[in-house]
Amino acid sequence: MKFKFVKHPHISLRRYVWYNKICIGYVDQKIRENKNIDWSSLRTDKTKVLKAEERWYSLFSAMAYPSVPVPGDHESKEAAAEAILFKHLENAP
Repeated sequence: MKFKFVKHPHISLRRYVWYNKICIGYVDQKIRENKNIDWSSLRTDKTKVLKAEERWYSLFSAMAYPSVPVPGDHESKEAAAEAILFKHLENAP
């Protein structure tokens, strides 16, 4: 499926999802810190460098129009967009 993502002009982590020239909802990105980081070893050994990919990860939550929440967090914005589309299809008459 081919989705187009358009950035919200004022909310930096929100992307509108377009499918077949129709805006079907939006995806919000949440940035979280990994819980399994050994901070004590990083404090003692100053030569270790923690990369951003190791410290942070992203989750994506979806909202279908009109204000229908899509349950769960998704690993990618494409997976969240597919969940929005399936939410529309399950609510179709």
